[in-house]
Amino acid sequence: MYSEDDIRTVDAEALVRNRPEMYFGSEEPSALLIAEAIRDDAVTLGADCVEISSSGSWTLVRSSSDWLEAELALRFEAQESGASPLRFSSLRQNDIRGETLAQLWSDAAVTWSTGETIILRGGEIAARFAEENMTPIWCKRVFAFRFLRYRDDV
Repeated sequence: MYSEDDIRTVDAEALVRNRPEMYFGSEEPSALLIAEAIRDDAVTLGADCVEISSSGSWTLVRSSSDWLEAELALRFEAQESGASPLRFSSLRQNDIRGETLAQLWSDAAVTWSTGETIILRGGEIAARFAEENMTPIWCKRVFAFRFLRYRDDV
């Protein structure tokens, strides 16, 4: 018989950091692995021309289309044949797995889409980076993060 004392709150961030192999396979987390996860999520949602680049200690993922636009997500759902559709609770900047991992493994993260910059983590550091580096020329969505080096004691 279970009681209220048997129930405990789970810290999702601690779970991911303590068991990175569940999300990265046998490899240690890296900025490139996380950027590739974001790219793969974006392509799955119908984005095209997805580019991964770096600027100093920052990693950027850019696309000529906004991978979280409802139209792209709906197009992906329509392509599913017989499988359960991909559902988002809301189409926000951190709704896909790769972007969530980037936020958990970084000290700063920022996203830009259709003229709006949203600081997800890192406050002034992220705001300064966004102001200096995230003026898109050809892209409709940019996600940038500053990866924290993997440590066993995290």
